[in-house]
Amino acid sequence: MIIVGCDFHHGWQQVAVLDTETGEVTECKLVNGNGEAERFYRRLPAPSLIGIEACGNIHWFLDLLQQLGHEVWMGDAAKIRVSWSRQTPCRARPGLWPWNQCKKSASAGEWEYIGP
Repeated sequence: MIIVGCDFHHGWQQVAVLDTETGEVTECKLVNGNGEAERFYRRLPAPSLIGIEACGNIHWFLDLLQQLGHEVWMGDAAKIRVSWSRQTPCRARPGLWPWNQCKKSASAGEWEYIGP
């Protein structure tokens, strides 16, 4: 299975991908406006599991992921940020941080299952 952690911003997204069969983790930055992000998600096998930390206009992205048949969990960035350790700066978070936080705090109302 492929698990994707996505820190979504208006013009770009920071992504970490875990292949659970091989244990391989890759990270990349994707640009939203030039089609790079869409091409990336179209190449993923469906259903992949995607955890997104996001705020703002993300409807087009959620629609795309659902059309592609991916399982999507979305977290409210403001609520998640409250749960950050003050001793761990953003840049020191592991690549799959959005997805790891999703697993830990889904029951706390910080994450919402969007569906395939």
